[in-house]
Amino acid sequence: MVKYFDAHCHLPKVPYTGTVSAIFNSARIDDWAHVVDYQWGAIGVHPWYIDNLPSGWIENMERILIENPDLMVGEIGLDSNHPEFEKQIDIFTAQLDIAARLSRTAHIHCVGAWDEMLAVFNARPSHKMPPRILFHGFSGPADQITRVADKYNAYFSYGARALKSERGLARIKNTPLNRLLIESDSDNPDSVIEITKQIAALLNIDIAKFADIIYNNAIRMIGHGQTAQD
Repeated sequence: MVKYFDAHCHLPKVPYTGTVSAIFNSARIDDWAHVVDYQWGAIGVHPWYIDNLPSGWIENMERILIENPDLMVGEIGLDSNHPEFEKQIDIFTAQLDIAARLSRTAHIHCVGAWDEMLAVFNARPSHKMPPRILFHGFSGPADQITRVADKYNAYFSYGARALKSERGLARIKNTPLNRLLIESDSDNPDSVIEITKQIAALLNIDIAKFADIIYNNAIRMIGHGQTAQD
């Protein structure tokens, strides 16, 4: 049986069958209570939804993470296409602090803000960085992938969008195989099956072998508090 893994999806709108292993990410605070129902999940505030956060939201987030030791932090990040960029940075860094303090993997959204994100990382001492990072739907420079993977213990996930452009294909090919993950970025984890097959064909790897590699990468990325590098 082929073991498929969706490294980044959102709460399902139809019953989750469990055919595909999946990490469910929140985008809004309202999602948090539902994410904890799944084996693998991440809670956080997405940069699109930083307005009107309730008082004490960051303390509540930390409390939920402490009560649920398998939860990760996400989806968090920066997006230059959305307003209040300085506020985005403040909220992003507050969530990075929690991920570092509780030794949780951080699932990161970064659009049009690669240099700004690296500036945030570079300004932080290593003990204030999460033990592992997943750049979901990675859209940064392909020639920086290996360096970023090594420096920040980072993984990179790709979905259908990456298969539709030369830049996306280059990013996939430039990602070390032990740092590569597949995502649907949807409310239907089963859709990752076809994406996995297409990327396996692109890399000329047998689908069962490739799916095993992705599954093992995902389990290692989840980490459950372990801080060891690969």
